[in-house]
Amino acid sequence: AEAAFQQVLQVATMLEDESRTAVALFSLGSIARTRRDYGAAIPLLRESQALSERVGNRGRMAHAMVELGRIAGETGDLKQAESLLQDSLETFETLGQKADIGEALERLGEIASGRGEEARAQSLRARSLEIYSDVDYRPGFVRTLVFFAESASMQGRGERAAQLLGGVENEIQARPGSIAPEIHSRLQGVLGSLREQLGPALLEVFLASGRALSREQLVALATEKAQELEFKLANAAPSLLDSGDNHQILSKGGPRHEVEFR
Repeated sequence: AEAAFQQVLQVATMLEDESRTAVALFSLGSIARTRRDYGAAIPLLRESQALSERVGNRGRMAHAMVELGRIAGETGDLKQAESLLQDSLETFETLGQKADIGEALERLGEIASGRGEEARAQSLRARSLEIYSDVDYRPGFVRTLVFFAESASMQGRGERAAQLLGGVENEIQARPGSIAPEIHSRLQGVLGSLREQLGPALLEVFLASGRALSREQLVALATEKAQELEFKLANAAPSLLDSGDNHQILSKGGPRHEVEFR
């Protein structure tokens, strides 16, 4: 893939096609980030961001910001990571790009986890999961379900974790090639932990139960704890939750990330 994008970059540069050049730079930067070659990734992504802005492709510009935000998070600069991801989220919301809104929320959840803000992290990921389900974006849906399964397993809620993984297995079987190897690895890790927690026979019972659940049921199962944490977080700031109507808005998952967490 990298060699192909290098060829695209050479041709686009020769033709002075800034739009295609920005796409190729972004793809190469993303590949470099995946292998943690940040020294190569950062200049590629920054150039893609600048070119995308120049040609008026705000969506591509925001995608570059997401990748740069992920690098900042992975290298410990959580403040910079959150700033980049928040800016990208606002751009995606303006453009109405729902799957990308879901990813920005998911990545902001990762930053919140890095800060130990688990209530916020779970809430952000819960909203991300709901969006991924609504727009049928399977890779994001599976990633986030695996996160909630990992969380449930670590909390000793093995039955719930196994049911969620049953749903994950269904999604992977429906389209195996859409799931990153890293997610397969994490899935196997959780299954190993659950095998010890529940035993093989009981694990299979709950996996089978999860396979029978619809996406809507899986979202409800995954986000139940997140909604409880979100309610506690909102109650900790009475000025943000001063009426029953506001409680209903929070429970329904409306657009509230700007107000609640700042």
